[in-house]
Amino acid sequence: SSLKYPLLTRMKKVTLRSVVLEVVLYSAVAVSGYILFKSGTKGNILENFPVSDGLVTTCKGAVGLTLILNLPLCMHPMRENFFAMISRLFYSNAASKRRS
Repeated sequence: SSLKYPLLTRMKKVTLRSVVLEVVLYSAVAVSGYILFKSGTKGNILENFPVSDGLVTTCKGAVGLTLILNLPLCMHPMRENFFAMISRLFYSNAASKRRS
């Protein structure tokens, strides 16, 4: 745990604040994209800008790099839960067979 005092109420506060911040940032990007491009706004706001713009190309690269670097953050909890599920499945079956 990365909180100094990981109480349930503190974890709820941190989670709520991070989700609120995320909603505010996503809403700001969405509203500014709509104001800038009106009804021609595409799902990926970077596709609305010209391909020849170097800043847009840099932003696309940054988005791609972010997705690549976030993959281990997503895979670690999945791996831990997968191994926990497998160990419960096999060890609980083995323990129940020994009892009977």
